[in-house]
Amino acid sequence: MSENWHTGQCYRVIETGEIGQLLPCSCDNPIILEFKDGIRDAFFLRELEPTTHPITASYPTRGSANKNGVKGRPKGLARRTVEKMLQIYRFLETQSEPVYRSAIEKAVGFNCTRCLMSQ
Repeated sequence: MSENWHTGQCYRVIETGEIGQLLPCSCDNPIILEFKDGIRDAFFLRELEPTTHPITASYPTRGSANKNGVKGRPKGLARRTVEKMLQIYRFLETQSEPVYRSAIEKAVGFNCTRCLMSQ
C-alpha cells in the first residue's frame, strides 16, 4: 500500500464523483470506502483519486434504471459481508496451494459460497 493511502483519508470515485472515507482493511487493492449515509463499497485503486473534500452520501448513479428511468445504486457491502470476506482473505493468505471451498468453510466456520461467487 502506498504512503498516500491510509485509513481516514477521503477518496473520490472517478466515475461517479462520490467521496468516501477509507476503512481499515487487511488488503490494499481493492479497498473499502464508507460514505456519509453508512453505505460501504469496494473499489480498485485505479477507480479512485485522493481528495481533501468532505465525504458525501452515496449517489444513485449506478445500476439498472427503474420504471421512472432513474438509475439506482446497489446498496453496497453489508458490514457482515465485509467481515466474512476479510476472514476468507486472511485464511487464503496463509495457504501456499489452492484449497477446496469445503476447507475454507471448515476454517472460517460459515458457508462461503455466496461471498466467493460475488468476488
